[in-house]
Amino acid sequence: MTLTKKLRLLIITLFWVAIYFLAKSQRFESDKNPYLMAILFAFLAGHIYYENVYKKDKIDSRKKEVKNKHLDELKSNLKDYTPEIAIKKLPSELIQLAPLIQKWGVSNKILRDNLYDNSPKSELLELKSIESKKEDLEKWIEANQDEEETIQAIKLTLKSYDDLGLWTWI
Repeated sequence: MTLTKKLRLLIITLFWVAIYFLAKSQRFESDKNPYLMAILFAFLAGHIYYENVYKKDKIDSRKKEVKNKHLDELKSNLKDYTPEIAIKKLPSELIQLAPLIQKWGVSNKILRDNLYDNSPKSELLELKSIESKKEDLEKWIEANQDEEETIQAIKLTLKSYDDLGLWTWI
């Protein structure tokens, strides 16, 4: 629960406690008026349910809808985020990794998160194949500092490998 929600829940709880004590000061006794007490607690429980369950579901579905819309816009402009790799400057043992680097080297965080979430196991196994070439990639990065876009794509690909925990796969 966020700090705002906790604060709102605290305020509404204090409000209902104040209502309870106000009613109690007016000689309200729960054993003499059980229906009034039941109504007070029903409203309190209803408000807590509304804030933490019903309203939260609506907000979450709206967030998901906005995220999907934004994701569709980003996917339509995917070529803006796909790195241009200097394939000619890569050594022969790393050229085979160029499609992987181009796919996993996407610089947009939302597109990367979507790629993480929606990649089938076969694509993850392809990404795991960089494990044997990791040292070669790191050496190439150190030797070719002038190729900034390719270096960034390789670093993002290695980050994907680490973020997804593929090093733990046997």
